[in-house]
Amino acid sequence: MTCQRTEYSKSNQVLLTNKFFNFKLKFLRFFTTEFDLNTTVIRYDELKSHFYRYNNATTNG
Repeated sequence: MTCQRTEYSKSNQVLLTNKFFNFKLKFLRFFTTEFDLNTTVIRYDELKSHFYRYNNATTNG
């Protein structure tokens, strides 16, 4: 029984990590078509600044 249990948890873990990596890939593709980490970071910073600007504009009236 214990052997089956460990096997099950292992396969579960693999499933979870695969889901995580798939999400990561989709997330990266959302920012950049080619896998260039520098442009991704730059675009993320731009997005963040836009978000903060929008938040400040709405909170300050």
